[in-house]
Amino acid sequence: MGLVLSAFYVTGLLLTAAWGVLGLVNFLVWRRSRSGGHLLMLVASGWLTLDALLRSMDLVILGTDSGFWSTTLGVALFASGFYVSVAPLVGPELARLFGRTPAATPPSAAPVAASSILPPPPVGRA
Repeated sequence: MGLVLSAFYVTGLLLTAAWGVLGLVNFLVWRRSRSGGHLLMLVASGWLTLDALLRSMDLVILGTDSGFWSTTLGVALFASGFYVSVAPLVGPELARLFGRTPAATPPSAAPVAASSILPPPPVGRA
């Protein structure tokens, strides 16, 4: 697996540090935006940090032979969080590139002009 340093694998510790940094960045972004995609990536980063740390000590989260599935679950969560956070930003651009029109806003969300709600002003008598 890698160079053994005492009871840890160095590559596992580097992987733990990398996932920990990604978790920190996602926490800082999530704290500011409170978006669901960044929260999902934060949870996935925590899962993968714990998984990498335990695997560097020859332990796995989901049992002896499931280290691959534990990592796969974490990466799938991270990728889905990235998709959820980026989809609203790139959706209209992708639709434009592929020639599809983006979904129209519902009528209730469309802005309403004040002139369509208010009655016309009274006309003075001359």
